[in-house]
This record gives sequence, C-alpha cells and structure tokens, in this order.
Amino acid sequence: SLACSKTGDVIVAGSNDPFEVYVWGLANGQLLDVLAGHNGPVVDLVFNPAGLVVSASWDKTVKIWDVFGKQGVSEETLSRHSHF
Repeated sequence: SLACSKTGDVIVAGSNDPFEVYVWGLANGQLLDVLAGHNGPVVDLVFNPAGLVVSASWDKTVKIWDVFGKQGVSEETLSRHSHF
C-alpha cells in the first residue's frame, strides 16, 4: 500500500515482508525512515489531515506515526480485542 502526504513531498509504502513502513522523500528520492512495529503485512496506509501516518496490518493493529515530529517518530498502537 502507498500514501502521499498532503504537500506531495513525502510518500509512505507498506511492506508484506518485512512488516515495515518505508518513508521516502520525493524531492530527492531518499529513504528518510523505516517504521517497524507491525507483526504482519501492512495492508493500508493513509496520511490524516494533521499529517500523521496511520497504518493497518493483518496483525489486527492500527498504528499512528508522527513522521514529522520534532522528537523523531512517535507511535501509538490500537489493537482489536477478542470481544469485538
């Protein structure tokens, strides 16, 4: 899966193996970061209006990544519980 930032200068790509999200700068074609943490294929990506990257995986988690944060990448994980 792929998603492009609102400004069009950053693209993120999800991977089936390894289970990572790659952050690319389109201006120079450089790999800016690799976001690790999923335990299954990354099947969906989106930039939300605030510029956060949201990734969904077959591991039943959704991760929210602040790829533009001043403190580096921060991450929040939302998991599906068995009672849903």
